[in-house]
Order: sequence, then structure tokens, then C-alpha cells
Amino acid sequence: MADGKETIATTYRLRYKKGDQIFKQNDFGISIYKIVSGKVLIFRECEDLEVPIAILGNGSIIGEMIFLLKATEVRSASAR
Repeated sequence: MADGKETIATTYRLRYKKGDQIFKQNDFGISIYKIVSGKVLIFRECEDLEVPIAILGNGSIIGEMIFLLKATEVRSASAR
């Protein structure tokens, strides 16, 4: 950076129970997530139906697309 100061992102370790919603389609997103353990279902909501897209596990990164767009768009899918 020009002034010699660096900003380090804050990280948190979050725990979710089976079935908990991590983020929701059409919400603005300012966070990305790394799956440390367990599995996460990525799905789209369409006319009261959940359409599965992927099941991701340890080491996977989720929520990065909207984070990289700097919250100028909304999330394209939900995660649970």
C-alpha cells in the first residue's frame, strides 16, 4: 500500500449444526468461507424447490464469487 500499512482480514472460526443455513441466495455477501470439516450443500431456490448444485467438503472455499465482486451483486446460491 502507498502509506506502508497493510490491512489484514479478520478471520473467525464458525461452527454450524447439520441443516443450519450458512448464507442465502440473493443476499449481499461480504464473507468467504473455508470448509474445515464436514460437508456443505450448495443449492439454488426455484419456485419453493431446492435444486442441488454441489456438495463440498474439507478444504473447499465457498462464497468467494460475491466477495470478489465486492458486494456489487447478490449471492447466486444458498449454502447449508
